[in-house]
Amino acid sequence: MYCRTRMDGLKLRVLLAVSTLGGMPICLTTASAVDTKDQPDRHEAIPLIQSTSLAGTVVDTSAAELRQRVVIIQFGGTDQANSLEQMTELSQLLATPALVNVDPLWLLVVSKMSDPTGIPDFDVNDGVKPVVIHDGDRKIFGDYKIVVLPTLVIADRNQHVVYTLAGPSMQFEVLAPAALRLATGELTQIEFDEILHPPTDAEKRSREKAANNVRLAERMMQRGLPDSADDLLRQAMELDPRSIAAPLKLGKLLCDAARYAEALPYYEKALELDPQSQDARLGLVASLLLNEENFEKGTLPADPLLRRIESILDRMVTDYPENPEAQYLQGVFFERQGDWQSAALAFKRAAALYKTLHSGRDNEP
Repeated sequence: MYCRTRMDGLKLRVLLAVSTLGGMPICLTTASAVDTKDQPDRHEAIPLIQSTSLAGTVVDTSAAELRQRVVIIQFGGTDQANSLEQMTELSQLLATPALVNVDPLWLLVVSKMSDPTGIPDFDVNDGVKPVVIHDGDRKIFGDYKIVVLPTLVIADRNQHVVYTLAGPSMQFEVLAPAALRLATGELTQIEFDEILHPPTDAEKRSREKAANNVRLAERMMQRGLPDSADDLLRQAMELDPRSIAAPLKLGKLLCDAARYAEALPYYEKALELDPQSQDARLGLVASLLLNEENFEKGTLPADPLLRRIESILDRMVTDYPENPEAQYLQGVFFERQGDWQSAALAFKRAAALYKTLHSGRDNEP
């Protein structure tokens, strides 16, 4: 858990007073444009694509049935050697056992020919075949700021950018599968970054020392020696600035001691290292929501802070609808605003999810 939290008597009374469980709408956000020349922000949503494929099928990336699928958008031409080579490699990669369960929506966007019937068919033999879209007016090309062909855009199941690859690459067979595994959650951002930039021997030794410090800090925390754990975790962060474990555990250590303002920068650091980390997001929101200094005299915080909390919470509940801690924190947020009905529904969802989670653990062998 990101931070030790408790439902106080008021929350419990509110929870028990509610007899119905309300639904939580899931909202898909889309961007108006994304820059593929440089690696975009990991949080950035892909621009909406609404078109008709050459086969006559409607393509709408906002459709409900596509919201939980990895999206691959490839810009190129089936009559261009580099594009054809990349498409063939990708098709074969998607048919391999390691990636066969990815089940992506693969869109091939071409704009070269004004007459869509003149675009050659793409024969991939036994591989996976893309959905071809003719972007005659180059609107999609413009939304994605395409400047070189081929360009590959990979988005996760929440349709947020994972990685873009502009132009041919000698490392395509390594980078594309890694990006797809990142999109499915099989790889973390840190693991993906290490594939992009393998560590040196000296960095490996430093990381081993940092990992040992984190393990020792855990023992110190279990023995009730928080000061010793604090020192070890700070040393671990210096030894391995790319370690997410050290800032996460230091944030939790401070959060458990109700030192929420001090915990916040460490959760922010962890989130910077791995934007998909549930614990980092939950810890960050907890350190903001549970810090009474942000809610002096029962008032709401300044608008920027309020909007930040709300934005992160919305993303968490959307991305992790089965996470009880996300639902619990949303209840705290509603309660802070005096919205008791919404708070009660969120607490009730959290309680139901906690019960399901722990009953499943109780049944484990």
